[in-house]
Amino acid sequence: MGEFIWQLRRRAGVISLFWDWGHGSDKRQFRRRLYRSTVDRLRALLPSVLDRVNFEYQYWHDISACPNDLAILAVSLLLESCPKDKRKTVEEKLNGMDNQDLFERCREFLTEHDYLIFFDMMDTQKGLESWDLIKQHLLCESTRATIVVLTRSKRVATYCVDGEECR
Repeated sequence: MGEFIWQLRRRAGVISLFWDWGHGSDKRQFRRRLYRSTVDRLRALLPSVLDRVNFEYQYWHDISACPNDLAILAVSLLLESCPKDKRKTVEEKLNGMDNQDLFERCREFLTEHDYLIFFDMMDTQKGLESWDLIKQHLLCESTRATIVVLTRSKRVATYCVDGEECR
């Protein structure tokens, strides 16, 4: 957890967590523990340990559930920032947008807000393809989002992190 917190403090952009939970372990239980532990520790450690780095929003997305539907992902990311009483109206508006406009709006949003996003990546070629689509359409170099990629595949873990020094 110490290394993970250090990476979050560095604002590394993309952090890959490679974890082989084996055949007897429950993947969902591990995800819940990791996410809850991370969010709880972030709340407890802010601002002193993370030097006032605060994430305005946190979001968990299971890429294996809908690997290629970026529009659903973009809408979900944008809805996290909406007050609950306005989400239905905003969701209808976002769903009516052209995909390219929706992706642009999501990219802009991620450059303006500190967002902690967890992606549970598939451990196959589809996971790599999904990551390429996310990078191409939703992320840009000036993003303020910190992305945590959770995977069982060392290949996916290293593929998602740019730069040898960040691996």
